[in-house]
Amino acid sequence: MSAPIWNIILEEGSDFDLVLVYKSGCAVIDVTGYGARFAVRNDPDEDALVVSSVSGGQITVAGTTGQFTLLVGATTVDTLKNLIDASKAKYAFTIWPSANTPAVNPRRLLQGSVKFSRNYGGA
Repeated sequence: MSAPIWNIILEEGSDFDLVLVYKSGCAVIDVTGYGARFAVRNDPDEDALVVSSVSGGQITVAGTTGQFTLLVGATTVDTLKNLIDASKAKYAFTIWPSANTPAVNPRRLLQGSVKFSRNYGGA
């Protein structure tokens, strides 16, 4: 099954946070012990421009609630400004049932395009 598409915009100088709940139908899946990764790439055959993960501390897992919380800090967002190609940058949010082994039963929960927006609101 393909992942739903949800396009995102990263705003200059701002954190990007996202909360996902893993469900089957209406039932929440217990994700205790799961691993997760958020990766942004300009091309599927290139290395990721940014990788956020459970092991790296940018994604937290709330087991019995099925919840994954992603936080990409403003510094990382600003670094991406000069790296992403707005015409082709994509991300994937992938989970797997063992925190250490993404090769075992990985599932993309969400994917989409990545754009960057300047902050015109001032500091």
